[in-house]
Amino acid sequence: MFDFGRWQALAWLGLFIAAPPFWTAMLVVNRAAIPRHETRVRVRRLGAAVLLALAVLLVVLAVVLWADPAAGVRVLPFEPSPLGGRFIGCWSAFLAVMATWAALRPSEAKLPLIALVAYPAGALVAGLRSLPDLPP
Repeated sequence: MFDFGRWQALAWLGLFIAAPPFWTAMLVVNRAAIPRHETRVRVRRLGAAVLLALAVLLVVLAVVLWADPAAGVRVLPFEPSPLGGRFIGCWSAFLAVMATWAALRPSEAKLPLIALVAYPAGALVAGLRSLPDLPP
């Protein structure tokens, strides 16, 4: 359960609620601003295949965690709580959308690729910070 008396809990809740609509709006708004011939970040066929494979893996992870959050212990370094496992599933689904967008719309890949790096990097930093608190 969240301790809503802490600013960190409120910040996390705000980030969780605001991130998917923010990224969706950024993709839609920036779509019109990108000329069709511009391909600053070019995703080649192999890159697109890797991104689509990543999207499939993320969707599978999301479905598994939504159905049985405790099953996350097989792929995570800890057993998530039911709510935590479902949150991780939601973020996995969000990242799957970003990977799919980058693979299918190479001229618009820059923003989704940033999300695909930034969010897991943030989770890794948070995990490393909390590593001593995890049971063996």
